[in-house]
Amino acid sequence: MNLIARRFLLTLLPPLITYVLARLFLFYPGELSGYDTMRPGSWARWDAGHYLSIARNGYELFTCDVIGYSPDEWCGTTAWLPGYPWLIRLVSRQLEIPRQAAAVILSGAFAYLSLLVLWRGFMGAQIDRTNILTLLLASFFAGSIYYHAIFPISMVGFFIILCLYFLREERWLASGIAGAAAAFTYPSGLLLSPLAALWTLYPSSQSSESKTSAQKRIVGPLVRSAGVAALGFAGVLLVHQWTLHAWNAFFLVQQKYRHDTLQDPLRNFTRAVAPLFEHGPDRLVPAFQTLMVAGLIAAILVAMVVRRRQVTAFDVFLLLTVVLFWSFPFLIGRSSSLYRSEALLFPMVLLTRLFPWPLQAAILGLFIAVHVHMATLFFHSVLV
Repeated sequence: MNLIARRFLLTLLPPLITYVLARLFLFYPGELSGYDTMRPGSWARWDAGHYLSIARNGYELFTCDVIGYSPDEWCGTTAWLPGYPWLIRLVSRQLEIPRQAAAVILSGAFAYLSLLVLWRGFMGAQIDRTNILTLLLASFFAGSIYYHAIFPISMVGFFIILCLYFLREERWLASGIAGAAAAFTYPSGLLLSPLAALWTLYPSSQSSESKTSAQKRIVGPLVRSAGVAALGFAGVLLVHQWTLHAWNAFFLVQQKYRHDTLQDPLRNFTRAVAPLFEHGPDRLVPAFQTLMVAGLIAAILVAMVVRRRQVTAFDVFLLLTVVLFWSFPFLIGRSSSLYRSEALLFPMVLLTRLFPWPLQAAILGLFIAVHVHMATLFFHSVLV
């Protein structure tokens, strides 16, 4: 085998092997629950129907009295963003396959591509114990069942990690496009715009040049990264205006779920982990996952303080990104589906290199156990 072929395989195979391994761990819970995991429909639950509906019929918006609820509230599909369903429609038409099959293919492809960016972009495709454990942690990360299901989690996760990679490499326009794609796919993707602005501004505070010249130097990167990233969600509003003549359709439907005002994050976190101290296994595992993710963030923070000489500026930025994405659902009160938003925090596995490898391995064992239990709840239609 020549050197080029060897490098090619070392780049592509480790993410593929860990992806397949995580997928295999989902087959047993699925079959045990009476589902044929080879059927695309087995991977659809609750909100998946909204994405498939958008792919089939486009957007809908109507007062809720049409379906027997309050006439003062708005119902429809505009709370779900267009990136994923539009791509489902495109793949379904181009490959002439059912929409559910197209959705499963897309979710799996983006899950693999996310691992590929982690492996090649951040770990240099270097095989060592720490890197392999890190890659496995990403494959089995909290909420990982949704990387494979008919949901846009793996898609937005891919654009998040891609945006972070381009920011680190100071490829500003590419980072902005990736951020815009994330914001066009999932509401929390909008957080990448202020994060990109923060990272763009960071070098100027370290520079010895004059304030005026520093400001001129950062305007271009700021516009190309943070500015372009913000266009993603603006595009959602334009789509709703174009298709429904209601630019605020997203917000109208979100009001019904009480996600239009900031809430007490500590209170919402307490509610999310409360089932740990109550009866009912159906709620215990998701609550444990939430506590596990919070504990991992705290452990990373401690490790960064203890091993601060090994911590880079980008490590600090990455932790800040994780904390912002982690706290966002608590601020808007989406505690009912935390296990989906927690799946977007997988970039934090890059910071577990600060842990000794036995601790990495122990965390991986915990992730695998939760991975299987959450899959069981998913196939039993407990998770939404």
